[in-house]
Amino acid sequence: MSIRERMYPQEKEQSILVRHCADARYVWNLGLEQRNAWTKDRTWRITSNVQSHELTEARQSTWLGEGSAAIQQQALRDLDRAFQNWWKRPDHFGRPTWRKAGINEGFAVRDLSVRRVNRKWGQVLIPKCGWVRFRISRPWVEIESATSARVTLDRARRWFVSFTTPPRSLERT
Repeated sequence: MSIRERMYPQEKEQSILVRHCADARYVWNLGLEQRNAWTKDRTWRITSNVQSHELTEARQSTWLGEGSAAIQQQALRDLDRAFQNWWKRPDHFGRPTWRKAGINEGFAVRDLSVRRVNRKWGQVLIPKCGWVRFRISRPWVEIESATSARVTLDRARRWFVSFTTPPRSLERT
């Protein structure tokens, strides 16, 4: 289950969030290009582990080192998951495609920390950005039990955070 809440970042935080979105999109597209260029006659396979190792090397010598490693690595894991879903159920999941600026803006936060400020406001910890506030519209217990989050920017330039909560256990009555 997912809980979508509206985020209200300050100007300084917005520039960092935009940078995270751009980094995640760049890493996704680069990983997708590598996988699309792979052919069966090559001796090595492209896996998420290979791509993660290459990203680590690229971060040491390029501008990618300025961004968050956690967000960039999560973009590669998301790409790998998209390919796995497509291979297992091509009738349900489409082939992973390019992410476009202004349309597919977002990134995942894996190690989630949230805190409640008051009755209507909470904060989520974004890597290299700090605590960003969001409006609480659901019970805090549901938000607090979330295991990860996805931060997105819609076309109207509004920020949202979607908390992924574990499935509820079904009780027999």
